[in-house]
Amino acid sequence: MRGQRGGRSVVVLTFAALLITTSCSSSGTGSSGQSAATNTVSSIGGGFESLSGLALQDVQTLELNLSISSAQVTPQQAQDKYLVALVPTSSSNTTIAINSSASSPVNATSSRLGLSMADPVKPEEPEEIQFHQYLMESSEIFSQSDEFEPFKTSSLAALNKAETVGDTQSFRVLSSMSSISSYKTVTATLRVKTSNLLVYVDNDAANLVVDEDVDTLASEFEDIALPLERDIFGQESDINNDGTMTILMTPILNKMATSGGLVTGFFFPGDLYVQSSGNPASNEREMFFTMVPDPQGSFGPNVSVDFTIHNILPGVLAHEYQHMTSFQQHVFLNGGSPEVSWLNEALSHFAEDITGFGRENPSRVRLALANPQTSPLAPSTAPGLAERGMSYLFIRYLYEQSADGNAFIKRLLNTSKTSISNIETAFAGTQSSFDDFNDFVKNWSMAIALSGSGATDDSRYNYQAREVHPVTGNYTGICLRCNADDGRGTVLSGPTISTPTSFPIQASVESTAIQYFMIEGTTDTVSISAGGNNSVIGSIAKLK
Repeated sequence: MRGQRGGRSVVVLTFAALLITTSCSSSGTGSSGQSAATNTVSSIGGGFESLSGLALQDVQTLELNLSISSAQVTPQQAQDKYLVALVPTSSSNTTIAINSSASSPVNATSSRLGLSMADPVKPEEPEEIQFHQYLMESSEIFSQSDEFEPFKTSSLAALNKAETVGDTQSFRVLSSMSSISSYKTVTATLRVKTSNLLVYVDNDAANLVVDEDVDTLASEFEDIALPLERDIFGQESDINNDGTMTILMTPILNKMATSGGLVTGFFFPGDLYVQSSGNPASNEREMFFTMVPDPQGSFGPNVSVDFTIHNILPGVLAHEYQHMTSFQQHVFLNGGSPEVSWLNEALSHFAEDITGFGRENPSRVRLALANPQTSPLAPSTAPGLAERGMSYLFIRYLYEQSADGNAFIKRLLNTSKTSISNIETAFAGTQSSFDDFNDFVKNWSMAIALSGSGATDDSRYNYQAREVHPVTGNYTGICLRCNADDGRGTVLSGPTISTPTSFPIQASVESTAIQYFMIEGTTDTVSISAGGNNSVIGSIAKLK
């Protein structure tokens, strides 16, 4: 469940007419060579801005302190369409309102750009999110407190503990959503051993996991995901000098499920620290945990073997490896704090995608697109499912916009910096006019609305075409208007866009979430204004 956010404040936006245009007379160059110009309206200091004169494929961006400035546009004819994306950047939530110079009805017809989509989906916020929030908080505690000592041992000690297939071993598994002291001890059997992995299966679930499936998971992770992740994210730690990572498949995770969802896997940073009274659940090794298939629902919700082995767990292994390596890079190598939760999760979902095991990502993205105004990019607590979808879209966008995407990701991990300052530093130097968080968000929020719609071919407002991974056969990359082919039947049709049929209207928008408006069917002046001390950034496009 999400923690309480900051209080709400009111911002009223009076809109005159909103612009983003679609055509070909432009200047400047995007990252993939498309020519286009970006007009920026900066009104932080106050005053009135008239938004007009855009050529096709131009995008007008806004930075408004809405308590002391405003923006207006007047459509030339009722057939004109204007799309606006607004993102509050103040710490408190913002109530955005649109008003017009007249009260006549609006002849509006469209609520989406491109394909139609089913009714907006309300994202679930299972207690799994609370659990991951607690894990992130524990990461900070382990990294900053002198109470906990990183585990180190000798090579000889590691050799004396050599494990072979068929061996049994006791492990401690966290069993509470809110305590690093609550754990269960399980006995598990080593089912697969490779040069990098020890894969154990809890004996309580021995009949649910056959050796062939364990072999499949281990070989996919070892041969496909691991080399790429090590190259992009960096090498994991090896605190016990055994040269391996341990994966434990256990129904303890299935039992932690609530009506909202499953705990499919996790990395516990305490395993990298000495076992003690304050850290009793440590296994003193590099380790992550996964659920098990459970078609009969013996331990929790019914989850088929095929869906668990082919949809869920390959991505879980890639996802948790990023968390493990991020901790190693930020804390052990660079002496800093763990990455903040929203960016850490964004990078782990990116890890699923880039390795070819991102089949679960489209379902998160769909939740974000259905409710962009309540799916903040950078929440202050652990991100929910929709918020993960939003932050993943952001990191994938910057990866594609960077001159060297892999180098950008490397810099995000190999640093003591975190959050927005980490992103700005890691991206710096790619484009002088596109190097801070506001710049990123203004272009990215419009790219979510326009990508794949045919409204523009400017590379700054389109994701690159997704591709089929040559080994896994899964899609990599982003498609915002397509059948996701993810084994879940997910269909993506772009973000929800509010189309007013009368004025005024209001919408409550969370900080760093996106509110989209489509203005059409009117020649009245529509304006953006505000009350309260709130800042809003965004972009405006003329579509017709």
